[in-house]
Amino acid sequence: MDFPTFCRVLQSFADRPADIDIAKGTVVLAIRNELIEATISQRSDGLTVEENGHKWPASQWICQRIAQLPLLADRILELIEDEKHFVSPQGAVLDDINESPDETLRPIDNISHTLLSSLDHKPAGVTNVIYLTSDAGEGKTTLINHAARTQAANYKQKKVDWLLLPVSLGGRTFMRFDDVIVGTLMNRLRFNVLFYDSFVELVRLGAIVPALDGFEEMFVEGSAGDAISALGNLMQAMQSSGATVIAARKAYFQYKNLRAQTRLLDSMSGQSVSFSRIGIDRWNQKQFLAYALKRGIADASGIYQQVAGQLGADHPLLTRAVLVERLLDVAEESNERVSLLAKIKDDPSDYFRQFIGSIIHREATRKWIDKSGEPAQPLLSVDEHYELLSELALEMWTTGADRLPQDVLGFVAEIFSESRKKNRVITQQITERIKQHALIVASDGGRYGFDHEEFYHFFLGEAVGQVVQRKDVGLLRRTMSQAVLPQMSQESAARHILRSGMDRHEYTKVIKDTFVGESRISLAKENLCGLSVHVFDVVKEGEITISEGAFPANSLNGKRCCNVVFKHCYFQKTSLAGSTLDDCVFEDCEIDGFECDHSTTIRNVVLRDCRIGSFSPTAESLSEYVPERIVSTMRRRGFVVEQAEQEAKVSSASVEPDQKVQIMERVLRAFIRATGVNENTIRRRLGPQGFLFFDEMLPDLMSRGVFEEIQFRGAGTQRRFGIKTSFDRVAGAIEGCGGRYERFLTLVTV
Repeated sequence: MDFPTFCRVLQSFADRPADIDIAKGTVVLAIRNELIEATISQRSDGLTVEENGHKWPASQWICQRIAQLPLLADRILELIEDEKHFVSPQGAVLDDINESPDETLRPIDNISHTLLSSLDHKPAGVTNVIYLTSDAGEGKTTLINHAARTQAANYKQKKVDWLLLPVSLGGRTFMRFDDVIVGTLMNRLRFNVLFYDSFVELVRLGAIVPALDGFEEMFVEGSAGDAISALGNLMQAMQSSGATVIAARKAYFQYKNLRAQTRLLDSMSGQSVSFSRIGIDRWNQKQFLAYALKRGIADASGIYQQVAGQLGADHPLLTRAVLVERLLDVAEESNERVSLLAKIKDDPSDYFRQFIGSIIHREATRKWIDKSGEPAQPLLSVDEHYELLSELALEMWTTGADRLPQDVLGFVAEIFSESRKKNRVITQQITERIKQHALIVASDGGRYGFDHEEFYHFFLGEAVGQVVQRKDVGLLRRTMSQAVLPQMSQESAARHILRSGMDRHEYTKVIKDTFVGESRISLAKENLCGLSVHVFDVVKEGEITISEGAFPANSLNGKRCCNVVFKHCYFQKTSLAGSTLDDCVFEDCEIDGFECDHSTTIRNVVLRDCRIGSFSPTAESLSEYVPERIVSTMRRRGFVVEQAEQEAKVSSASVEPDQKVQIMERVLRAFIRATGVNENTIRRRLGPQGFLFFDEMLPDLMSRGVFEEIQFRGAGTQRRFGIKTSFDRVAGAIEGCGGRYERFLTLVTV
């Protein structure tokens, strides 16, 4: 550590500039009602600080004496709950693009060990960002907490010199990132030593690595960019140093749409950042049996074989960690296991509700019993349990919190009991027992929430379905205007509507009434349209029409739409992977883009006078942006496109895009993974086309201010390049050039 860095870091800990004085080899610092005096000396290996007869390397003195990181390690071990039955999942690593230009996945057996090892490797002059990805309920949070505890224990034993700090974002946008960090330190870990500025300095030093848990994909492709801006600001503050872990369901660089990445990449302008990914695989039999063994479950192999035999070895009950835990709670008793499997087998598509139903049935018939009279009676029926938990989820949603204080929890339970005309004795028992419900857990500070976010999202969907069923337009509009409704909630609400017997015409009447007074694009519209696609997926009878809708990103991904007419609707870019569109009409719609692959099924789908921003016919192909070529490509893919004013131009649309434009797009995608890319990496990605790029294209692009040569770091000698202009400008030029390289150069020139 040099002297200017030492001064800057120390100043971040002071309350006021006057509280620190560094002069003539001495430092006097007033911090936390303590006056610290020390001397500073310069040695060949860096600065040394001497205090009370003890000599420290400057960075070590700051971390242990000033920042009190040993105390933070204690807090992590004390206040982050230990998963006693932790089983490390398997997965695969996608390394930094300059280390693996062909982007080959590397399988790993112990993700926790690999994650900590990757973070322990600290390349100088670059911010290392590791995405930890998996679907919901597959162990991201548990893995981060386990890794943080492991690292804290090693820190206490002086085996490592840095800490992993879990920061829960709760799947919400975070407009004030500093508030989230300080809130984690103060509220969760009871650690009041660090300001946000001093936290950033410790991250830059590599002493702390934040793990941002809950950074969902909607922040990349969705309409709100708050989280992207906050992450970009953090990257700017880190000044090409330190490391960060981001836990999400999908890494931002996995999106095919170039525009999906522009906000983040442009917000990191001038910084050197490298992105890699560790993907968590779903559990297999090995992890299932290892977890059951740690829990001491008898006949775990028999349970696995029975469930796999009826539902299949790849069923979520056997492969998703959160569901395996609950399955083993139920499956220890043979008769309950048989009953659960029979219900799921009768309706396999609604397994989650059947699974939760087995837990609720145990609560209703065994624990929630009124013994005040003879004979003993259940306090609530199974259906009333669903309704009570739905009321709690709706209260959390409308208040914007995933935990409720004890008094609010009791108040919701009391209002529910009174609405069901329960007497005072029963009401009192319900308000007391809700705190011990099998699906409710207590957190620090006496607040209560669901045991897992998927349970919360499920019951929130039940609540939304009930509101739709009651046709309460006012409450539905308020509920849908709160935030982006989770996918699990949309699916749960759709299935509730199906069970209620509400047909598609009744449903669309409610949606139409709710749209009244909403702007062309609003949060309520996006939520309702996203829900509508789930309803179409499960309620398939009858032709219906949705008018003036606004559909969120990837709303049609993996869905089946049959006999649906979309009029004057707006669609954000959506993947059609796994989707089936039957007898559908898109009339006068604005579509940002459709992306198909081999699993997309298109049958009698008509697009009439629609404005389409881009189209990708296969997973491997580049997107088409030229209107005439979009029309011809969509027709070849099976769509019926009726564009009267463009018919004369479509015949000439068979001309392929300029080879140089295709090369440019492939090169640009390399910069999604790192802000600086080595020459050898680009050559390996382009193959024989690399000569064309470096000999003919690159000199012109550099003279026009598109690319620039930056400092190379690593073994050997080669050139390294970065994007000099904005990523948004280059991506926009590719989309708007019509496949003509000369037009691209005109649009991109600064």
